[in-house]
Amino acid sequence: MNEDEAYLTVAQKTVVIFTPEEDKHSDRFRVRSFGMEKHGLHELEIHEVDALFVPTAMKMINDLNMYRLAHPDRPFEEDQDIDYHDTRIVVIEGDEFRGNKCLRLVAPPMPVCECCKDEFNPEAHT
Repeated sequence: MNEDEAYLTVAQKTVVIFTPEEDKHSDRFRVRSFGMEKHGLHELEIHEVDALFVPTAMKMINDLNMYRLAHPDRPFEEDQDIDYHDTRIVVIEGDEFRGNKCLRLVAPPMPVCECCKDEFNPEAHT
């Protein structure tokens, strides 16, 4: 499948949904794809998305699903780092959704310097 066909497939045969986080903050959402299992791929999901960033998360999931359809020789796997527009994302095991396994997209652990591990100290960085 070429990239144009992948775009049409994702646009016409899949959706990205968002729902409030069940047990967390009411202003946070879970964003996930639905329909990729028809193509032999796991759904993608992102948890704890601030309401302001839901449209961005939805676009990112669609973009990554288009990529996965166009490049079946490069599947996403658990514990894999991927690059999305110069942003590093880690793929981990996600929840099951309607009997289908999801892959969760998370931010990588951020290194914190020793002087700021308990509280940010701007004077240490001048």
